[in-house]
Amino acid sequence: MRWTDVTVRQMKADPNKRLEVPAPNKPSLYLVIQPTGARSWCVRYRFSGKPRKLTLGSFPKVSLAMAYDATDKAASALAHGIDPAAAAAKRAGDDGDTSVAAHVVKYRERHVVKLRKGTQGYVNRELDRMLTKWPGRSLASIRKEDINTLIADAAARGSSAENTSWAVIKGFFSWCEEQLTDYTSPARTIGRPNKATERDRVLSDDELRAIWNACPDDAAGRLCKMLMLTGARRDEMASLLRTEIKADAIVLAKERTKTNERHEIALTPLMRSVLAETKGNGKYALTGTDYPVSKSSRITAG
Repeated sequence: MRWTDVTVRQMKADPNKRLEVPAPNKPSLYLVIQPTGARSWCVRYRFSGKPRKLTLGSFPKVSLAMAYDATDKAASALAHGIDPAAAAAKRAGDDGDTSVAAHVVKYRERHVVKLRKGTQGYVNRELDRMLTKWPGRSLASIRKEDINTLIADAAARGSSAENTSWAVIKGFFSWCEEQLTDYTSPARTIGRPNKATERDRVLSDDELRAIWNACPDDAAGRLCKMLMLTGARRDEMASLLRTEIKADAIVLAKERTKTNERHEIALTPLMRSVLAETKGNGKYALTGTDYPVSKSSRITAG
């Protein structure tokens, strides 16, 4: 069977393990599918009698055609006695620093900066805790026991913090596994500490009415009302731009949503009346200034 980009996109992930699927008609090229569904490419080969791995990048940023072309170039390099992975590391400016700290720096520069601002905040906090716990440690020296101890420390802050610590640590080491030759994440088989619980608490009409009436006549009050009317996330509404308000809908670009998907919310007359309360001509719809609604504790007080 010949692959296409659609074929690659539709391949199913195994929630319990990382998969490496060999590409048809292209020996040594593999599609790596993480349990989360994230996909990337790698080329496996031997150099000087030893197994080697060249990481090509994530899909769909690196398309099937690009992966095929990179594999051909790797084969050509091998034919001329050049190690493709070593050559790629040299081009990328790899300084050979094998410490956890050095890899955290690269992870932040190449991955974390692409995340939403709110996500960046908690990821960086967990990475800082990791560096404090393992000062001077090399990446290769970290064992499953070290990770379990770090996650257990987070349990003192609650089950949610424990799950967050697990997710960030696991994500970091999975990224390292994708980037490095012959490296296996020590967190690969560590499962989520606590089951994610669904929130089934629903406010009654009387409770919603009481909250609505208690909302102050300011940006914080308008935010609270818009959250009740739209069901959107707090950060999405707090940073609502006037340009995102269309004739009959609020349209949030994928860069503004947690799911990284474009989100459209039907605009009702009551939403319009709340938005109309904003004074000023700034770019943010709820403040009327060039600054979004503050995240200070005053919003949730009382």
